[in-house]
Amino acid sequence: THNDVLAEQANLWAEECNFEHGFPDMDDLPYGKNVGQNIWVGTSSSEVIHNSIAAWFNEKDDYDFQSNTCAEGKMCGHYTQVVWSESHLVGCALKFCPTVDNLSFDNAYMFVCNYSPAGNLIGSWPYVKGEQCSNCPGYIGDCNDGLCHECSKYGGSCACNLTCENCAVKREEICQCACTSGWGGQSCHVTCENYHKNCDNGWYADKCGEWYVRSFCPATCGLCEIGDKSGEVCATNMLQDDPQ
Repeated sequence: THNDVLAEQANLWAEECNFEHGFPDMDDLPYGKNVGQNIWVGTSSSEVIHNSIAAWFNEKDDYDFQSNTCAEGKMCGHYTQVVWSESHLVGCALKFCPTVDNLSFDNAYMFVCNYSPAGNLIGSWPYVKGEQCSNCPGYIGDCNDGLCHECSKYGGSCACNLTCENCAVKREEICQCACTSGWGGQSCHVTCENYHKNCDNGWYADKCGEWYVRSFCPATCGLCEIGDKSGEVCATNMLQDDPQ
């Protein structure tokens, strides 16, 4: 989402024409000084914005999600900041610079984008790998063009489009699947297990307030239950009725 304060901060720094990161102090920043930044310099005002964003995104080819590292000798931090899931506010600015400090450019355009909250936190992943919208907060809402769409923010209600698999019970009131033992994920379509070596080895249940622990350690965090996934268990759940 565009943020005017971040854009003004980016504008003030772009006016410095200095090819280094900088964050002029400002009031009313959405998350205080917790701001990330990408910068770019080009000689054509009509191409610098397109070229910069394309170049930042194309760094994905040099990023390995499994190890959360860049390829040797390559840069991928611009990409990870662009796609960082917690960075949901952005403000950018473009300024003409007769000269650019720390770079041998004359008559160039400085492009600055600020992101908040900042990404590229050491030891954290930029996003959770999985099905689109599968990690929306509380699974409440709808999936709109591959992004979480919280109905309450748009003045209306959404139909719950979840399909619950493996005998899960669909809870319409919160748009969530109650998985049977052994299954997890938004639609109860994946095996309930932890996905990182640190789960129960430093990342214990008391750390489940952190999004990355919840995402990589669903069993530890009680988001699903490791258990028998046999057809008998599934059939038993299908036949359950309230006792009379």
